[in-house]
Amino acid sequence: MITEQSLKQRCTPEIIKRMVELAEGFEIENGDLKLYGSRVCAEDLIMSTMSAFPLIIHRAVEGWNKLNNKSGHCFISINDSSVGLLTGLCDVLESYEFKNYQPTTTTHAECACLHCLIDIFEGEENGFNR
Repeated sequence: MITEQSLKQRCTPEIIKRMVELAEGFEIENGDLKLYGSRVCAEDLIMSTMSAFPLIIHRAVEGWNKLNNKSGHCFISINDSSVGLLTGLCDVLESYEFKNYQPTTTTHAECACLHCLIDIFEGEENGFNR
């Protein structure tokens, strides 16, 4: 079982920055997230129970899909029981089953989306570009 806390521990400031860059309506200024007129550091955002973090997850997925829909690369698909990272040809690269997560302040789907985004961004950091 993958806990929400273990996923949040993998969220480096660089991963949060990438998510915010993709999330419409959010921005990073001088290393901090601008949120509701205030500045919040990445660590405070992910470790708090703020409702903004799940919203950033959803908007980052939307942003990833918009970006990659134009290039024909991978996109993230959410269905009733899982999140899938798919190629432009709809071949499944990775599947994140909801039953594998133990959420605390997010939903099973948000945990799966977060896991998918973390894997994508960690892969990019390691030289693997989906």
